[in-house]
Amino acid sequence: MKSIKIATIRACLYLAFLPCLLLASQAWAVPPELIVKSAGDTGLWMAQVQPESPDASAKLTTIIRLRATTGERWNEVARLPGRTTSMAVHGSQLAVVQESGDWSLIWPGGSALGPSLPTQSRLLSLASDGNSLWAIASIVGALPSTQPSTTSTTQVNVEKEVASSQPAPRIMLLRLAPFGWTAVGRINIPADAAVQMAASRERVYTAVKQPGQPTQVYNGTEPLVMVKNPLATRFTLLSADDGSILLWTAKETDAGELIRITSGLPGGTLENPSGLAGGVPRTVEISAGRLRLFFSQIVNGKSAVMEQKYDLKTLAKVDSTNELIFPQPHGESKYQNIFSAVVLAAMVFAMIASFQHRRSLRDLLLKADHPIPAPLGARLAAGAIDLLPMVATMFAIYLFVPVDIDPAIAVQDPRVEAVIGLAMGVYILHTTLAEAIFGRSVGKMLVGLKVVDFQGKPASLGSRVARNLLRIIELSIPPMAGLIIVSPLRQRAGDIAAGTLVVRAKEPAVPPPLP
Repeated sequence: MKSIKIATIRACLYLAFLPCLLLASQAWAVPPELIVKSAGDTGLWMAQVQPESPDASAKLTTIIRLRATTGERWNEVARLPGRTTSMAVHGSQLAVVQESGDWSLIWPGGSALGPSLPTQSRLLSLASDGNSLWAIASIVGALPSTQPSTTSTTQVNVEKEVASSQPAPRIMLLRLAPFGWTAVGRINIPADAAVQMAASRERVYTAVKQPGQPTQVYNGTEPLVMVKNPLATRFTLLSADDGSILLWTAKETDAGELIRITSGLPGGTLENPSGLAGGVPRTVEISAGRLRLFFSQIVNGKSAVMEQKYDLKTLAKVDSTNELIFPQPHGESKYQNIFSAVVLAAMVFAMIASFQHRRSLRDLLLKADHPIPAPLGARLAAGAIDLLPMVATMFAIYLFVPVDIDPAIAVQDPRVEAVIGLAMGVYILHTTLAEAIFGRSVGKMLVGLKVVDFQGKPASLGSRVARNLLRIIELSIPPMAGLIIVSPLRQRAGDIAAGTLVVRAKEPAVPPPLP
């Protein structure tokens, strides 16, 4: 008996220590790189690029999210391996370019690879004016042939230029047609320069920058204006609703400034929002009549993304800086890590406790007058009644989660996690209290079952509490519930660990011995 108590105490200490250990291993946060694009009346798209783990050599992953114009919550739409370098909103879809040069179209509920380029060619940047999708690409070899009936003489000449044999890649302005990419013309920019694009009303603009050099802006393939901002390290082109094009540039320590490229909205310097630290990722976008600055920040040891709105005409700050609301990335949810640790510890405890009961269970099975377990149908009915709080909660979540969001992604929302955790807690609490006070749960009362020990006597208080607390195993690993079907005495993992059986309440727990 003494050895059993020592083993139980060790298991409890393990249960308390393991969550702390896992939380310590998660004490890391890396500010994600950000790309934000307006979807017009639909809302905003955001790409977050961050490591999959705290390991310095960890692979990068990109999380794509969408926020409705009328809401504040960001819904995760997709996860892409590697770094996303450019995005453009094309109708109801998001065109995304990866660092490898591959690109795809993404929408809530699905995605598709875009038309490919010749071998060794790669897309550098994307833009859309609502009707056409444009790109800057490094082209090696010839583009796929265009259809003669829709190809102009100018395009044919451009195709011949692209197909000509040259040792170095050509930087080309492309336009997506129904049959694939077509070349608009060659643009004279360095192959290693950073490129940003914007498009408006059938016109496409490209900003090109090299470290320590001014920013050159092109209208189509022709130089338009040169902006002397050699100290700027971040830049992007913006397209406003009135068709005006602005260039945003920023140093590593400020919110940046807007420079007017075409007639329309004025430019000016942005006031730094509260919490903006030097060197953190940041970007801007125009949406719903506001200029919006997004930047990364470490809040309470975790990575967060903040938003500051500005008036488009005066560039004055509107409202205070606020933290964006969206589900935490995989591997950063401390609640999920604590829950996983508790489940693991519960399984270890169940294994240790069941090991202690193995001899008693073996002897019990050899007896002809061992307690008669309750029928499987009665056990399932009682379990279903007790499980009603969880069923009602999951049904409510199903009703309120948008239909275009993957349920597997929706349950990562901290608010959804909290609701599910509360429902699980209520389920375990009401079964534990009922069996501790009355010897059986509500479901067992209604079906006519009770909990006994291996001798057919009412189970002890400790055994009844233990078997109910270990319900967390079946909640987290649903296939474990199937143990009740294959077990010779129809025991759950909690029954095996606690040394209990469930029998009918109105029949003798142990049949009389045979004459």
